[in-house]
Amino acid sequence: MIRYIPVVMAVFVSCSSITINEAGYIEGRTSYPGEWIPRDMIICAENIDTKEVIQMKPYESLNSDGSGGIISFKLTVPEGRYYVYATFPNVQYRAYYTESSLTGYIFSENISHKPIIVVVVAKKTTSNINPGDWYNNR
Repeated sequence: MIRYIPVVMAVFVSCSSITINEAGYIEGRTSYPGEWIPRDMIICAENIDTKEVIQMKPYESLNSDGSGGIISFKLTVPEGRYYVYATFPNVQYRAYYTESSLTGYIFSENISHKPIIVVVVAKKTTSNINPGDWYNNR
């Protein structure tokens, strides 16, 4: 049985190469198909044009063993276009924000697992970006 426990957090990652006037935000939640969230999970935003990757550890567990199921994040990024995904250090696999993410991970041949482009505008928050398509076979 998979349990989903919301985790509230306020974690901000700043980019030293941008000023606050140029920064925008990506926020959302992610999940992991297991009994707990692995402690080394990271959320990444890859700028499509520059290939720069901004990352953060996204959660603070409610329980000392890391049990839960939903984790929150808010990334500070330069204005631009991004692919957002969850992953682990030294692992090639990426759980992107995809059409499957929008449907609550309903599995169907008609649902795309292609990453969705997230557009970030300075001083604005792009919300409900929920990477976690662990079944995208990428």
